Amino acid sequence: MRAWFWTFFVFIAAVVLALVLRDHNGNVLLLVHPWRVELSLTLAILILLAVFIILHLLLRTVSWFGSSPNRFRSWRNNKVMQRDQLLLENSWSNFLEGRFQQSTKDLTKLVSKGHSNNIKALAAIAGAKAAHHAKQNHKRDELLTQATSLSKSNIKLKQALSIVKSEILLDDNRAEESLALLESLQDTGAKYHHASWLLLCAYKQLGNHEKVLSLTKSLAKKGAISDSTAKEFISESAVAHMNNASHDEVKKIWNELKPDEKLIPEVAIAAAHVFEKDNRSEEAGKILEAAISKERNDRLINAYANCPDDQVQRRLNMAEQWNKSSPDNKELLISLGALCIRAELWGKAEHYLQQSLKLGEDRRSNLLLGTLYSEIDKPTEATKYWKRASNLVNY
Repeated sequence: MRAWFWTFFVFIAAVVLALVLRDHNGNVLLLVHPWRVELSLTLAILILLAVFIILHLLLRTVSWFGSSPNRFRSWRNNKVMQRDQLLLENSWSNFLEGRFQQSTKDLTKLVSKGHSNNIKALAAIAGAKAAHHAKQNHKRDELLTQATSLSKSNIKLKQALSIVKSEILLDDNRAEESLALLESLQDTGAKYHHASWLLLCAYKQLGNHEKVLSLTKSLAKKGAISDSTAKEFISESAVAHMNNASHDEVKKIWNELKPDEKLIPEVAIAAAHVFEKDNRSEEAGKILEAAISKERNDRLINAYANCPDDQVQRRLNMAEQWNKSSPDNKELLISLGALCIRAELWGKAEHYLQQSLKLGEDRRSNLLLGTLYSEIDKPTEATKYWKRASNLVNY
């Protein structure tokens, strides 16, 4: 646009100059001893313009030749950068497509021929990761050493290298070394969710359930991990922590859990088991009841039915309430049958167990029916159901 503007401007100026000079009859006299030169004004102006243009072009030519070395260096740098860019693109494409050996080869070439230290360091870090996936451990370690040397002056690259090293160490089940790297990274004040995730995995490998529990809650609060992943980690760590803790510690762990975390089936079962061992069956029952009210989980229902004798009637009444809203829940029917047998309510037990068999054959229902008929002196019926149970492999 600017070129068009200046072309138009010069054209207008030329037309105006031509119109002015056409009607001007003045002369220009030059006295250069021993010569005397007389020119028309028009010719003198044209000569001056020609001299200006020639000098301008001459200076531009001299400048162009003078800047040739810089332009050549710039051209070479651009070619090198284009080559590095192409290598980087190809290597990452191969990495993402799972061609780790080819990716390692391209990145190794970039490390040896790269234009800048930062690009070479980045290529060494990525190459180490690709070599790790390709099971080329010797090449991986070589690239990690190069990356360490190349990234010394760049904090961000050093942090990226620490992350990759930590991932590799975790894959090799060297959690303690990974933990040392990650903790030093956190000491720098860098708050990366991925680093926290790796730290969580390291604590899990080391069996530090207390740290896993607290860090999982922190990451879930920040939205750094999905709800399903948080639930899985909280479940595993809370259960393991409670199984290895003293009574007072279990109480503390339980109180620190959020209401929705207490309803996770595995957590509720573990807590109930600990409370029952401490002869606090009523509290254990309430824990399971809260969880079952949210989710009719088979393991929860089965744990609820396995209770001390003094809790049988209470839990039977509660289970019958749940049966009204979930009449086709097979595990609930089997548990009702088991509770009724323990309460010596033979008719109810038979009803619930026969209802469960209508929903599908299973070994437990047949075993319980065999026990029921044995208790009420019906050996033929008892034998029949025990035989049926022996022919079934599924519980």
